[in-house]
This record gives sequence, C-alpha cells and structure tokens, in this order.
Amino acid sequence: MSDLWASYYNFDFEYDDKANPLYKFRASKWLPARLSPNNVTKISMIQSADVGGPPSQTYTAEINIAYEYNDEGLPVSATRTYSCQGSSDAIVNQYDRVP
Repeated sequence: MSDLWASYYNFDFEYDDKANPLYKFRASKWLPARLSPNNVTKISMIQSADVGGPPSQTYTAEINIAYEYNDEGLPVSATRTYSCQGSSDAIVNQYDRVP
C-alpha cells in the first residue's frame, strides 16, 4: 500500500476463533480473507480526507460478517452487512466444499 493511500485510510479488522479455509490456499481475491487463519467478522474503515485533495469530511464504513458453521467448525455461509454514512446493504455467500 502506498504511503499516500495509507495516510487517508485506516482499517481495523476483527476475527473469530474458527479456521479460515481460504487462508490456507490464499486463493481468495477478497484480501481480508487472506490476512488471517481465522475468519474476518468485522472491518471498520475511516477515510479522513478526499484522496489526492484537501481534507474534507470524514467518512466511515463498516462491514459485519456473520457465519454459519458446519460440524467441523468451517463456515458454510456468510452474511456481510455493509453500512456507510447511513446507508446499508447485505450480501449472503455460500461456501461449497471441494472434495
């Protein structure tokens, strides 16, 4: 990450205590899934200024992720709830078991 980009954004991650099946393979295109052997449960982001411009207002965004687990403790589905500046959306992902 460039210093310029890092100076405008601050990310915080929270994780559960279950195994992250994507971490082992580093196969996910979704970066937070590759950062920890545990599953990401919350991402908080603060943008402190307009990138490339003068500081303006502060923007915040949050993603909360709730998992359903199988008997082996692996996630079988994840519901991501995204909220930013008063608006929100939810995405449900299903995991397929690869033999």
